[in-house]
Order: sequence, then structure tokens, then C-alpha cells
Amino acid sequence: TTTAGAFTFNADGTGGTAPAVRHYAVVNGEANVAATGHGPHAADGQVCADGGYLAAGISVPTEMSQIGQCVVSKVMPCATAAEYAMPLGNDLNGAGANCAENFKWAWLNNNNNRYCHMVSVKESADGSYILAAGTRQSTSTSNNYNGYVVKIDSATGTTIWEFDYLTGAGSRSGFETVHLTSDGGFIVGGFMNRVDTEKPGFKSGGQVDQGIPVMHKFSAAQAASSSAGTPTPVWSYSCDGASGRTCNLNDGSVKNMRVFTDAGVEKVVGLPTSRSILLVLDAITGSEIAYSGDGLSSGFIGDGTANDIEVEKDASGAVTGYVTSGLRAVPIQTDNGVACGADGCSVITGSFTKYKADLSASEWKLDLQTGEWPGGANAFASVVATPYKSLVYTECWGLTSVKDGSGAHVGYAAACGTGIEPGCGIHPGAIQTECNNDPRKAWRGAVARIDLSGNLVWYSINSYQAPNEEAGGAMESGESASEYIFQTPEGR
Repeated sequence: TTTAGAFTFNADGTGGTAPAVRHYAVVNGEANVAATGHGPHAADGQVCADGGYLAAGISVPTEMSQIGQCVVSKVMPCATAAEYAMPLGNDLNGAGANCAENFKWAWLNNNNNRYCHMVSVKESADGSYILAAGTRQSTSTSNNYNGYVVKIDSATGTTIWEFDYLTGAGSRSGFETVHLTSDGGFIVGGFMNRVDTEKPGFKSGGQVDQGIPVMHKFSAAQAASSSAGTPTPVWSYSCDGASGRTCNLNDGSVKNMRVFTDAGVEKVVGLPTSRSILLVLDAITGSEIAYSGDGLSSGFIGDGTANDIEVEKDASGAVTGYVTSGLRAVPIQTDNGVACGADGCSVITGSFTKYKADLSASEWKLDLQTGEWPGGANAFASVVATPYKSLVYTECWGLTSVKDGSGAHVGYAAACGTGIEPGCGIHPGAIQTECNNDPRKAWRGAVARIDLSGNLVWYSINSYQAPNEEAGGAMESGESASEYIFQTPEGR
């Protein structure tokens, strides 16, 4: 079971008492190619000081192109859902001031028709600018790429400065995450000295499985400057085992992090590989404070992949642990009486895990087996629990702390996805037959909310919906995915 005690599974693809969907507003790449590129895929986002929403990711110039381009966009949500002509599936076209019809701005960098992939975005404390970090090819050598940071005016979407970071990083490096620090500076995390020439995927697009994980802290002066100049980190940390560092890895990237204060010291906790590994540094000096082990011979062995992290504190502000979202893959040889063959079957579940503050052990774990969750919207309304645990996968990515109306911390919510992949052909016998008749071959975005003890409070896989104009405006559920999540100041 996915939760302790009784739990209500609803026919509409929700469980527990899930909040109703307020509205969907969509920046359609096909209708806004000049502004956003074709097929924009957002990897990260956040709510802004002025109430706007940011999204950062990758698109391509044309439908068939293989050249990624960096994109960041900002929308201003309407005050009420009634202002949208189509609250479920409202298209936003062109930059402008009409919240129901326009996005505010879109920043697009085709990098002179060379690879560019934005992965993380954060707004400054005063709301005046945005920092976005990713990876791009900065030279004419197509097999080389490097970490990339851009500063964008939050009000207008215009570039203030940008820089490529190559120092000591080898021919192939990149950034996956950026966070601001209390002194006005910022920390980026990513990888260096990647051997494979293939450009890596990020978030649901793949895990960086080669490279030495790194973090760099840049100063407040660098962040506040009107020009990039020659960026020099205040400190750099690499998981290379040198200079007394216990982190010694060559198969990962710092893909997510959180900056926090603990006992008066500002710290940063990062996730440096596709396993469940936690690394804590002093955010001021870059010195190593704690490392959980490599997840293979030490540390949290067999805990699967941690994709995002939050820091848990008690009422006094003391750190009590770290909570991660991610996924776990467990091989099995038989699934409900069906032999899985020489390669076996994989049960892939979305996961939440809480680790102790000293990284000595985990406190609780929760796995989400969404194949057991019935129902959904439109084509998914007839879905029932599958008898085969290896058929429907669940993967969780972004994570956010959840507060109640009084501001008290009450739990966490994760952005997840659920469905059948990479197709029915990998499944044996009766499982393949079941797969061929299951609508969950279409991937659906999912949101799961838990309490502070790791119990499932509610979930929602009622899917993105939009009117099909060719079918007389009837609502239909297309494929969807959830990469990141945040709670707005209004509590949504």
C-alpha cells in the first residue's frame, strides 16, 4: 500500500481530498515559435515578487531540429480563473499585459544555432533580476560545452549580462542548479570533466551519469553588476577526493540544492549523483560539513534516485532532517505470476525519503505505486488498478515544502509523472497484453502531497485537459508531465 491506514481513491484520478484545479494557462510553442521556440520544455520555475511565474528550459528552432536553445518565460496569472476564456486550457499568445491572453515576456537564446539548454532559474530577493543557469556550446567545437549563467531583467526580459564558465572544467561541463545566498551572491551546481561527447539530458530528460560534481559560489558584486566581466568564484568545491574532501565521484552532477541557515551558519545541501547522496557545505567558505557516502559501498545504499531536496526545521529553527523526492527501481523476476524473462522486470515507484540531520540514517520512506490508483479525466476515466506492479512507472522530480494558512510547515508536495514507458514491447506475455489495452501509455503529470511523517495526504493525476476544437470543443486529456513545483504566497 502507498499509505498507512485508510485512504480514499476517487474516480476522477485524485486521492484523499485533493485541491481543485484552478486553471491551466499554456504558452504554446507552435503558436509562438519566434518568442519561445518550438516545443518548449520547462525544467524549473518559481513565483516572483510581483506575483508572476517563471519557467526555464529548452526548445528547438523548428519541429525537426536537434539543436537545443535556451528559453526563459514569465507569465502574470489572472487574479481569478473567471478572467480566462478557457480556464482549463487557456492559450497565451504573444508578449503583452493581458493576463488572460498574453505571456509577459519570453527570453530566447538560439546561441548562433549552437546547443543551449537552460535548467534552473531564480529571482533576486528584491525582484529586480533573474539568474538562470544551464549548459551551452560556447565555441565552434560541437562536442564541447560548458556551464552558462545569464542575468535577466525581471520586468522586461532583457539580458543584463551572461557568462560561460570553463575554468578547470575540461572540455565538457555544465550547470544544473542555481540558488541565491543571503549575502546577495549565488551558488551554481553542476559537473565538470565529462568524458562522453553526447550532450546530457536533465531532469526527466535524463541524468548526468559522467562527470565530477561541482559547486561554485559567486559574489554579491558579481550578481549586482551590470556586466559579467571575468567571473571568478569566491570558492569552488569539486567531488574529486582532493584536499581532504570525502566526496569522490566521477558519475554525476549537482542537480539540485537548497541554501539554508543552521545554528547561525549558512549552508548548502546538494544532490551530486543519480543516487541518493547528500552533500552539505558551508555556503560562506565552501568547506565540506557532511557527506552521506557514495551510495554504493557506503551511505544510503539502494535508496534509488533523489531528484530534489528540502530542509526540515523545528519550531526553533533547528534543522531536523532532509526530505528528498525521487524514484526507486526494483528488479523482480515474477510479476503476479508472470515470468519476467532473462532481463527481469522493473518496478519503478516515485518516492519520498526523510534523512536525519547528521546523515546517519533515513527516518522514513514512502513509495508511490500509481498503478494502483484508479480513474482520471476523459480517456482515463475507466482506468482501474493494474495487477502488474512493473507496468506503470512513477517518477518524482521537483519538491516543495507546504505551509498552512498560518504559515506552519505541514508537509511536502512533489511534481511527478506516471505512465507506461518506453512501450509495451519490453513486457512479457500477459503483461504486454494488459499494456496494449491500457490508456496509461500516455504519460500524465501527477502531484503528491505528504505530511511531516511521510503519510500520503492527497494526490492528483486528473491530467492536463484542453478543448479539442476539431471535436466541437470537447475536453480531452493530452500527455503531460510535471517537472517542478512551488507554493504561491496565497497558498495555492
